[in-house]
Amino acid sequence: MSSKNIIPKPKGLPGALGFPVDLVRGLASLAEIADHTKAMRESTAEMAKATRTLPDIDKELEEVAKGVSTLPEIEKRVTGIEQTMERMLGAVEELEDGMSKLDETLGPLQESTARLARVVPRLPRRNRMDDDDA
Repeated sequence: MSSKNIIPKPKGLPGALGFPVDLVRGLASLAEIADHTKAMRESTAEMAKATRTLPDIDKELEEVAKGVSTLPEIEKRVTGIEQTMERMLGAVEELEDGMSKLDETLGPLQESTARLARVVPRLPRRNRMDDDDA
């Protein structure tokens, strides 16, 4: 509530008699002014705390700016890596195809070798090389 509404100035009083009313009205405003002054002091203290971090923020922004300046170079490198990976993927796919064909070819050979390994010990000694000749 405003102090103007607390003590209304009586109408029709001469200027000299109105002075005490103005004085009382002004004194009533002092408490409100004191409250606002206290709030301003607290806000100013909070602002001082908040502004202490500004130099740190400036340093961090400079570091971010340096990092951002390297982004085009990093983007070029990433693009190069992507292209290399695509070529490598193609090579790996070719290797997989080759390994599959090799497996198809070697599978029957391994089976034949296993059969020979079972048969060779049964053959007469004269068909095998002597250990001395080897």
